[in-house]
Parts: sequence; C-alpha cells; structure tokens
Amino acid sequence: MSTQTSSSQTRENGGNATNALNIPGAELDGRVVRSVDISGNRAFSDSELTAALAHRPPGLIPLLRTYTYFDALALRVDARRIVAFYRERGYFSAVVKDMMANPKGNRGVSVRFVVEEGEPTRIAAVEFSGLPAELDAKVRRTAATAGLKRGEVFAHARYVALKQDVSTILQSASYTQARVTGQVQIDRDAYRARIALQVTPGPQGRFGEVRVSGNRRVPTDAVRSRIAWTAGQRFDQELLDRTRKRLLDLGMFRSVRLQHQPARAATPAQATALARPAAPVVPARGGDSPASYVATSTNPEEAEPVPSVMQAPPVQAVDVDIALAERPANELKVGAGLQIQNTRLASTGRISYRRQSLLDPLMIWNVHATPGYVILPSVGTDEKRAFTIDIVGQATRPDLAVPRLTATALAGFDRQVHEAYETLGPRVGLQLGYTAFGDRWRFAVSWRAAWLDLDLDDDVNIDTNDGTDDGVIEEDGVTIIGDARAESDSAYRLGAYSQSIAYDGRDSALIPRRGFYAQLQLEEGTPFAGGKFSYLKTTAEARSYLPLGGHVVLALRAKVGAITTEDTTDSPITERFYSGGPTSHRGFLSRQLAPSIVYESTDGNANVDKAIPVGGDGIVEVSAEVRVDIVKLLGQWLRFAVFADGGDVDIRVGDIGPSTLRWAVGPGLRYDTPLGPIRVDVGIRVDRNENGAIKLARPRWGQDFVLHFLVGESF
Repeated sequence: MSTQTSSSQTRENGGNATNALNIPGAELDGRVVRSVDISGNRAFSDSELTAALAHRPPGLIPLLRTYTYFDALALRVDARRIVAFYRERGYFSAVVKDMMANPKGNRGVSVRFVVEEGEPTRIAAVEFSGLPAELDAKVRRTAATAGLKRGEVFAHARYVALKQDVSTILQSASYTQARVTGQVQIDRDAYRARIALQVTPGPQGRFGEVRVSGNRRVPTDAVRSRIAWTAGQRFDQELLDRTRKRLLDLGMFRSVRLQHQPARAATPAQATALARPAAPVVPARGGDSPASYVATSTNPEEAEPVPSVMQAPPVQAVDVDIALAERPANELKVGAGLQIQNTRLASTGRISYRRQSLLDPLMIWNVHATPGYVILPSVGTDEKRAFTIDIVGQATRPDLAVPRLTATALAGFDRQVHEAYETLGPRVGLQLGYTAFGDRWRFAVSWRAAWLDLDLDDDVNIDTNDGTDDGVIEEDGVTIIGDARAESDSAYRLGAYSQSIAYDGRDSALIPRRGFYAQLQLEEGTPFAGGKFSYLKTTAEARSYLPLGGHVVLALRAKVGAITTEDTTDSPITERFYSGGPTSHRGFLSRQLAPSIVYESTDGNANVDKAIPVGGDGIVEVSAEVRVDIVKLLGQWLRFAVFADGGDVDIRVGDIGPSTLRWAVGPGLRYDTPLGPIRVDVGIRVDRNENGAIKLARPRWGQDFVLHFLVGESF
C-alpha cells in the first residue's frame, strides 16, 4: 500500500514562490531518490532544472550513477532553487505550485514538482553612458552578440558577463582603471527589463618600464626583443598576450607571467611625450524614463553620474613585470603509442632527450628515438610484419643574425613500412623560418635530402596489360610504378628545396573559434638538391572559423595539391599524396584514399581487401564542421560536432572534379584539455562506388564507417 504526500501553494505578496508551501513526506526521509519529475515546464527541460537540486535522479548509465537521498526540509530548498533558476533566466513570475513525494520500489521515493512559469521578461532597452567614442560600436556589438538586445529574454548571467566583457574591452583599450557599474529595472506587469550600464573609463595608460626576472641562462636581450610594444605606446592587453606567446614559442621557458602594475603618474618627461587629448564620451541612449519601472532589479547597483565629456586625464604610465621560469637544462621523456585499424596495427615507443643552452645560451638540442612494430594484415597475398625505427637529432637556434629568425638543422635515420613499400636510410635537412607582421605571417625556406633503400612490395610487381612482367604499371599513358621499381635495387635518392608562406589569423591554434588560416607550399625536387627525381609539388590549404552565436562554430577547410614531373616520368612514390584519416578524410582509414593496386579473385571480381595504395599526383579535400558547446565538465567544455568530408586522390589532379569526390558525414564528440581536445569522430561514407575487376583502382570501399579517436582538432 502506498501513500502520497503533497502540498499546494498560493501566491502571496506579489509572487513569493515558496513561503506558503508545506513540507511533504517527512516520513520518507532517508529513502533513495529514484526519480524527479517536473510538470508545467516548457522553456527548460527536467534535466536542466534538476541539475542543481539536492534531489536528483540517479542517471541512466549504471556505472556512472550517483544517488541522492530524500530530505523533506531540503525539498523546500529545492523549490526555492527552481524559482531562482527561472528568475536568473528572466522568468520573474515563475512559482512552484506544488511538490509531491511518493514511495517507489524498495525504500525508494519519487519526487515531483509542479511549476507555473509565467511569461518571460524581455529586454526593452540597453543603455550605455560614459563610453569613449572609439569603443561605442564595439561594446554595442558585444552586447548584441551576447543576447542582450531589445526583444531578447533577459538573463542575469548574460548581464553579469556583459559587464565583465565591457571591462575587458576598456582594459584592452588602455583604460586600466575603468569601472563598470549597472542597474537592471524590471517591470513585472509588462514583463519588460531595462538595462543601464555606467562606465567610468578613467585615464588611458601608456606602457612604462619593463622589468624582467627569472631568466638565468637566456639573455635578457632575447627576452626584450620579443616585447610587442614600445615605451610610451598606448596600453593594450593584446600586446601582453602576444608577448607571452612569443616567449613561450622560444621554447626555453616552462612558464611566462606578465603582470601590469597599477597605473602611476608619469614623470614630467613621460607626461610631455605621452599627453593626448581626451576622448569624447558617448551620452546614454534610451527612450522613456525608467521612473515608471518597478525597482526590483536583479543585483541592482548604484549608478554614478557621468559627465557628458571627459576631463583631460593625467598621463598614466603602466609598468610591466615579466616573470619567467626556465625549462630544465636537461630533459628526458619516455612515452608509448598504439594505432589500431583493420589495415594497420602499430605499437611505438618514444624516447626523447632535450639539452638547452649547450655551447650557446639560445641553442636547443633534441634527440628522438621512436622504435616500433607494425603489422599490415591486408597487403597483397601475405601479411606483412616488420620493425620500424626513427632516430632524429636536431639543433635549433632562434635569433640567428636578427631577432625571430630561427635556424634548424637535423640528421636522422629511419625505417618506414607501408603497404606498397619499405624505406631504410639516412636523411638530413636545413630550415630557416621567420615570423613577422604582428605574428600573423610565417615564411620558411628549407632543403632536405635522403638516401634510401626502397623495397617495393613483391605483389606490386604484377603482370601488366601488355603481358610482360617488367614492373611498370600504366594507366592512360601515365606511369604509376616505373622508376620506383627501377630504383628499388639501388639507392633511392631524394633531394628537394621548399618554400612556404602561411597566414594565421586564428584566435587559438589548439581550439580555434574564429579567424582564418592559409598556407602555400612549393617543393622542387632536383638533382641540384642531391636527388635523382625532378618534380614540382604544390600544396595550398585554407581554413576558416566562423562563430555562430556564443556556443556554435562553423569550421571550413579546403586543400588542393599537385605533383608535376618531366614528360611521363612517374613521381617518387614516397612523395605522393595519400588521403584518409582523422585529420583529412574521415570516411577512410589513414592513407587508404588513394589510387591502389587491386587483386583479382579467382572468379574475376576485384578483391578490395587485397589492395595496395600507391598514391597519386593530385589531391582535393574539402570539409565542413559544426561544433557546439554542450556543457562544462570539470571546467572544460564538452562539445558535439557534425561534419561532412569530401575528397579524392588521383593519378593527375586534372582528373579530379566535383563528380569524383568521395563523401562522408558523421557525428563527433570533443572534450577540451590544455593539450587540445580529446576527439572521437565516426565517419560514415555516403557513396558506395565499386570499381569492378581492374588492377589499378581508386580507393578502398571495404567499410561503411570509420571510428577515429585521438587528441587534437581535425583542422
């Protein structure tokens, strides 16, 4: 036999939401809460309303369930929490009309709240007073983007965030002593809110003295050469952030902290140099007088009168302290990794040693060793198993001849194993890189050479259409495997020069939310660089990130590449384009979207499970992705994404067109971390092209979907 206890509420004193509620179910104290239901709610879901309550449902996943226990006194507090939740989001007439508790199961209890939301309070006007004229438009755009504009539902959290955003804008514009106060006036009967923000900018600050501490081995001149401002320049928070990034990019500090001191009166010499006319102040905008509004505001603050025009402020100097913590002179790191896919199983270890300031205070020496073991279960007629190794020594010297010109030299030895070939041998390289124009542009030139033993897989040397077994495969007169086979019995020499230019306008390289990125790279293979192949490899890529509101980002990417060679000479197989994987086309496994040699089964049908990708001289990739913030867990965003990837790799880039692109769509999840987002994507191919019984095929079509898991955004 079950009993039910409940209470009803009547509105008193203009809508006191809980005072008239009786406390039900005291005899049920201590029972496990099995369910919490809320009725009457339309604007918000049960899960949103119950997230902050003392009584919460246990959850759907058994291993992640957390239980709460019934407490009749805490139930009344929960009713108040529901009302507070609504009022913070603009529903000032919301009340809890009833709450009930019923026995449920073995020593369980079900809880139910009945709410009446009422009408939401909408913003009638947003007024600003005291704003410097040059910031007026920016502040108003910020308010509109944050959802604080006429006609929107008032939300207290957005109002508080806007005040902080306005303060940040003023700080960034050199108003280091700015104060932002505000008042919200609510008309309960008309369901209207009027927001008034008062700004007291104070004097504009100018950069003064800079003090550097904590650098023991790194010269102070190297630190000061990365300061993004000059003495007397108008204070700007962005310049502090840029300086911090420059110092971290130097690679010699584990932490960099820039602290600006409270503005001080400038010396007479500074005052003469830094004085400037005061900026006009934009008077408050608004319509009707707020006198008719009921002064029951959320978190009201005393508004201060602001003069229509600022008085000429005294000149203020802002000093900056740069506190540095250098990385250890010697660092040793050990790690391991595992790659699992049906075309490749690989385990790797990694040992790295780093030495700083040896022979030169700015020199950085690195040695990396990456041993591994790889299994390729679907290569030709046999499974391939092999050990791999990659050993690299690298020396880096920033500020070579001029500040921010970085030189890098490397020498290495490796063994790489892929489906179509294996390589073994040494390599060397040199690079010069320079960053300029507000740190947005990067220019680089380099040279590299490798002397390899190339071993093509035995199954690549198949009978060709002319009935011979000469190791040459052609399609439409273009050689696919020619010189590569000829070179497999001797040294396979590569030598190339390259040049690149990149523009990076993103707000973050790890988790970009707005901005644009573009890169163009040219690589010329030539005997003059020490190689045996002559080719030109061109790659261009562009990415764009467009915020759609505060919690949605549209990310776009396009990439095109081409390799051209002399006459009909085939390109070096190790330098060709391959697509597929978590950072390119997510409908395919790594390197599997490429022209492939496909073996025929005994019934004459192409056996796509026995295909070997040999790469192509042309590539096109396009991607679109929508990323949505869902909820913060442990202070970091959990985000949902949906994407579409299109792409193709062909023997010639001219053979790729809209009709040849392979498409995949899918969902994904990201959880932000300081190292980048932990990402899970599922790529589902939407085309099912079959290639028939041909020996040279396009990509592999063996799976309907591909699961990707790694750290870092797709682009």
